[in-house]
Amino acid sequence: MSGNTEIRRRCSRIALSLPTVISVRTPETSIQREITGSVNVSPYGMSFYFRRPLEVGQIILVSLPLPTQMRRFDEKSDEYSVWSVVRFCRSVLMNYKEAHQIGVAFTGKDPPPGYLRNPFCLYEASGYDGDEFWKVTETGSTMNRRRHLRYALPISVTLDVCDADGNVTAHEQTVTENISVSGATVYTSLPLKVGDFVKFQSVEYNVTLVAEVRNVRTGTDGMPRAHLRFADGAFPLEGIDRS
Repeated sequence: MSGNTEIRRRCSRIALSLPTVISVRTPETSIQREITGSVNVSPYGMSFYFRRPLEVGQIILVSLPLPTQMRRFDEKSDEYSVWSVVRFCRSVLMNYKEAHQIGVAFTGKDPPPGYLRNPFCLYEASGYDGDEFWKVTETGSTMNRRRHLRYALPISVTLDVCDADGNVTAHEQTVTENISVSGATVYTSLPLKVGDFVKFQSVEYNVTLVAEVRNVRTGTDGMPRAHLRFADGAFPLEGIDRS
């Protein structure tokens, strides 16, 4: 989904199929575990197939018999359990059924401190020092505030800020960082505040929606973003994750 995932990869991953247990805390259940297999691995991350979609920024626990030379701790243990952050989620077809290829970056032997306070908080990888694991920072969004999975897709959109009479007072052409049926995160230089409403338009997908600003933040890359929730409709995501 996101080309940046490949660009920012620290080292090449090796195609290697290993039995893997994924432990996920979801808003619907306390902990869900699924046995799957790795697609590729490295000392800093991996990808695997999963039956249900995971959110970009979600923290999960990955357990697998990773080769000793790739480990950063527990070299003598049969099982290597490492906390990880979801970097991408791609829909794929397996045996004529929909599945999901998940890519994660390893974050360490212990979960982020904020995870214990709020296990539904979403994170973004914010760099690393030398041979250490990926560092993560909280994004300000949480899983249980979203009704639908967000896809890391750069879609060209326009944002219009209107006054009480409906007149456009500010206009910007930009792209989404991620999007779902019910909302999106967009890069923006507009002076937006939480509670503002904007007109969100995509010519490519022939849709215009009114969106409420739920959060405004600057990412670790220095670029400002606005988190939007669609107020009068849904974005047509049918098949968009397979494009």
